[in-house]
Amino acid sequence: MAYTPPTITSSGLSLSQYNDILNYLVQAYLNIYGPSCYLGADSPDFQDIATRALQAYDYQNALQIVMGALNPLTAIGTSLDLVGELIGTARKPAGFSSAQVTLTGTNGTVVTNGVVQDVSGNLWSLPSSVTIVTGGTTVTATAQAQGAITAAAGAISTIATPTSGWTAVTNANAATAGSEAEADSSYRARLLVAQALPSLSLLGGTAASLAALDFVIRSQVFENYQSPIATTGTTSGASVSLTVASIFGLRSGMSITGTNIPSGTYISSISGLTVTMSQASTGSVSGAVIFGSTDSAGRPANSLTCVVETSEMPAGTPSSAELTTIAQAIYSNKGIGCYTAWPVLTPAAGQISETVASPTGANGGLTQTINFGLLQYTPIVVVVKITRLTGWSTSLGVQIQAAISNYLNSLGIGQSILYSELYYAAVSVQPLQTAPAFAITGMTLYTPIGSAPFLYSATGTGGASAITVASNPQTTRTASAVAGSSVLTTTTSTTGLSLGDYVCDGTWPANVNIAPQTFITGLGANTVQLSNQIYGAISSETITFSPFGPGQFVSDVPYLQPPLAIAGAGNGSAGQFTGTFVSSLTGSTTLNLNQPLLTSVTQAVFYSPVATNLSLSLPYNFAALGNPYNVTLVLA
Repeated sequence: MAYTPPTITSSGLSLSQYNDILNYLVQAYLNIYGPSCYLGADSPDFQDIATRALQAYDYQNALQIVMGALNPLTAIGTSLDLVGELIGTARKPAGFSSAQVTLTGTNGTVVTNGVVQDVSGNLWSLPSSVTIVTGGTTVTATAQAQGAITAAAGAISTIATPTSGWTAVTNANAATAGSEAEADSSYRARLLVAQALPSLSLLGGTAASLAALDFVIRSQVFENYQSPIATTGTTSGASVSLTVASIFGLRSGMSITGTNIPSGTYISSISGLTVTMSQASTGSVSGAVIFGSTDSAGRPANSLTCVVETSEMPAGTPSSAELTTIAQAIYSNKGIGCYTAWPVLTPAAGQISETVASPTGANGGLTQTINFGLLQYTPIVVVVKITRLTGWSTSLGVQIQAAISNYLNSLGIGQSILYSELYYAAVSVQPLQTAPAFAITGMTLYTPIGSAPFLYSATGTGGASAITVASNPQTTRTASAVAGSSVLTTTTSTTGLSLGDYVCDGTWPANVNIAPQTFITGLGANTVQLSNQIYGAISSETITFSPFGPGQFVSDVPYLQPPLAIAGAGNGSAGQFTGTFVSSLTGSTTLNLNQPLLTSVTQAVFYSPVATNLSLSLPYNFAALGNPYNVTLVLA
C-alpha cells in the first residue's frame, strides 16, 4: 500500500506499515537525486533511508500505544492505572506478607524498629517496639516488599539490625504470603463495570458502585421490577381456573395470593380472562386477588437483591466498616421507593441488614435499613478418568487439577458449570495437541451440598453389581413449578427435607418433568432449589424426595474425604478412589452400581449427589468453589 500520514478516522488510528514508509522515502530520494542513483541494500544511502524508515515506524507504533492507553479495553500497566483514576476506581494494591517470629535474648531487652532477614535476603520489619521476655517474644513481622514474599519455617533467622541483648530470631511456621497487585485483566473487568457509575440506569449505577469498592471481589444485583397487580377473581368451587376482571400486566410465572388460594400458587397460563393457576384453590374464590407479590425466585416485588463477595471470603467475613460501606453504596444508587431484599436460600449469617443515613445536612439525615446478602459457596468435586499416554508426567496431573479449579473459580455468581468447559480446561494443558500425553475417558461432576456422608445398612455379594438398603425413607410434598425454572414451590413447609435429597416427579425412580439425578441444592420455607432446570410445568403434583438416587457415590468405609471405592485391597481400605456410584434403582431399595463389588458388604457410606448431566445449575446467589484437592484423577 502507498504511504499515508498517521490519521485518526471513525474506525480508529490509521498507520502505514514499515515497507510503505521505506518505499516512500526511497522514491522521495530518487525524485530528488535522480533515478540513476544506486540504492541497493549494500549502499550507505539505502541503509540510512532504512534507518530513518524504522525510526518513523517506531514513532507510529508509539502513537498506537498512546491511542490504546486511552481505552480501558487496551490500556496496560501504568496507562491502565491512569484510566482508572479518570473513572474513579483505583487498582487494588499488592499486600504484604507476614510471619510470626520469635525473638530471644536477655530478659527486658527492648528492640526498637527492628528488622530481620530471611535466607533469600528479604527484609521483614518488626513492630516499632518489642520487649524480649524470658523464653522469647513472638510478634508479627511484615515483609518490606509488597507481593507474595514466601519464607519457609525457620527461614527468617538473621538479625538485620543488631541490638545489644537480642541474640536470635526464628519463625516456627511458614510465612503467610501477601497478595500480588491486581492483574490488568481483573482490574480492566472492574473498570468496565465501574464506568456505569454515572449511568442513567439506577440498576447499572448500583452494580457499578458495588464493583468499584476495592474490597469487593464479585457482586451481582438482581431486580424484580414488577409491581403487585390487584384485581378481582372468581372460581367455581375448588378449581385451577380463575376468572379475572382484567389481565392487564399479567404474565405466566407471577405469584397469586388471595382467599382460598394456597401459598406458592402462580400463573401457569392465560387465556382470555381465564387464568390457569399452578394449583387448585381450596374453595371458592370471590373477591380481591393480588398477582406478582414475588417473582419466580421468591424475590419481593419492586425490590433489589444484592449479593456481595469480599476479599476476606470464604475463609473470613467482612468487617463492620465494610458492611456499612456496601450498604451506603446501595443506598446512594438504588431507585426511590425500592425495597432491598435478602437473597432466598441464604442462611442467617449471610443475611446482612445495615442502617445508613443520608449525607450530613441532606434530607435531614433520615436513616434507612439496607438489606443484602453475602455470597454463598458450593464446593465442587470433579472426578477425571485419564489414560496415560507417551509423555505423561505427574506435573501434567497437577496442571489438570489447577486448570479445572481455575475454571470453577472464574465463574460468576449463579453461573452454571458446563461439562464442555471442564473438558476444555483439562485438555488445554496438553503439551502438544497433535501428540497428546493423555486421554480423558470420563468425567463426573458433583457437589457435596448435602449433609455429611452417612453410614447405612446395605447388603451386597462380591461380584454383584447391586446393593440392597434396609429401607428408603422417602418423603413427599405437593409442589408446583414453571417450566425452565429450577425452583419447586411446595404447598406445605419444607421441614423434613434435606440438602442433597434426590427429587422425582413420576413413579419412583422415573422422572417426567424433572431431569434424572436432580437433587436439592437449597431450601426455603416453601421453596426447593433444584440442581437442574425443570423440563415442563408442574401443577400441584406429588413430588418424592429420597436420600438415595442415581449417581450417588458409595463406599464401604466411612472416610471423611470425598467418596472412595467399594471394598477390596488397595481400594476402599487404602483410600484409592475408583468412582463407584449408583447407576439406577430397581424399586426403592435395590441400588444398581456402575461396577461390581470386589467383596461382600453389610453396610455402605453414601456421599453427596453426582451431577452427570450437561451442566450443574447453581442458585442465583451461590458461586462455585474450586480447589485442586477436589479434582480427583483416576489414572489408567
